[in-house]
Amino acid sequence: MKKGELVRLLIIGIWVAIVLLLCSCKTKYVSVPEYHTEYVSQLRIDTLRDSVYHRDSVFVEVKGDTVFKTKFKMKERVTIRHALRVDTLIKNDSVRVPYPVERALTKKEQFYMSTGKNAIRISGVATLVLLALIAFKKRKFLFNIIKKF
Repeated sequence: MKKGELVRLLIIGIWVAIVLLLCSCKTKYVSVPEYHTEYVSQLRIDTLRDSVYHRDSVFVEVKGDTVFKTKFKMKERVTIRHALRVDTLIKNDSVRVPYPVERALTKKEQFYMSTGKNAIRISGVATLVLLALIAFKKRKFLFNIIKKF
């Protein structure tokens, strides 16, 4: 294997690793309502009265030798009711809370996931093998660097 081919394979392997690392699945968040309920009660008292008033009057009026007698009768009915009422107000408040959406993968998606995992493994092993080959060919240079430390 020539030096130029080895460098080319190393560069291609690095590019493949970078592309595979940048292509990934993202978590999708969907908002779900969270409900808050508040009850407000108010007590109201209504009054009911039922009354009947009888009023009568007799007017006597004298004009000369004539006496006028006028009777006036009035019947009045007043109705007022007492009632106890409870008014309840219900306030529903919904707040959106994000949560991740999870679903079962289809067979096609499972195949893509397993293929992607295997491609990442293969590119990682290939990168390690290429680095080992380069280190093996340049071992004298590397040993000299290590000896200096």
